[in-house]
Amino acid sequence: MNEKEIAEIWKIVRENAEGFKELREQSAETDRQMKETDQRMKETDRQILETKRSVQETTEQMKATDKKIAELNRELSKKMAFLTDAWGEFVEDLIAPAVKTFYESKGNEVSEFMLRQKSRINGQHMEVDVICYVEEAENQYTVAVVSVKNHMRPDDINKLLSDLEKFFDFFPQYRNCRLNAIAAGVRFDPEVVTYAQRKGVYAVVPSGKAVEFQVPDWFEPKVWKYEP
Repeated sequence: MNEKEIAEIWKIVRENAEGFKELREQSAETDRQMKETDQRMKETDRQILETKRSVQETTEQMKATDKKIAELNRELSKKMAFLTDAWGEFVEDLIAPAVKTFYESKGNEVSEFMLRQKSRINGQHMEVDVICYVEEAENQYTVAVVSVKNHMRPDDINKLLSDLEKFFDFFPQYRNCRLNAIAAGVRFDPEVVTYAQRKGVYAVVPSGKAVEFQVPDWFEPKVWKYEP
């Protein structure tokens, strides 16, 4: 071989060496990228496992919360039932005897005493705590509507008066009766008693272990009558 051919061979060898070097570098880079990808996949797997654990924990917490809510609802239902029973007992044991005694002291007869009366007309409804049906004389009747509150306030008096303006529409069976209003409260501030009386509403207030009507000499009960 002449020098030119030898030089050409060495050129080819050097080019192949450079090519092998680039291949090795590319292979190393590929290997590095694969390791990084593998690491990312492991990190992703870890995050997925953490997410699953978090979801599981959240699910368990939600189940525990649902259980607590169910327990609270049961407890609330018991308390509501107790309050309803207590309210009924308060009305039956204290309010009913006081109303009955009051009207009978006037020579009348209380023939009915009804709790939680409801009526609905044209999509509207009315609920009254107590309706007391009184026979005053032959063919003469009075129906007393009693509003019972734990703490009687002026707004409660106003609502009672407003409701009674529509009473005969919701309870037409009493249209032949005169209508009285009675406000009864477990707590009844003196100024509210006076306010009720000035509006023509009988006030039934606590008195020792019972309740009583407070009827001053100047009191004039408001009387509603049905007007077609």
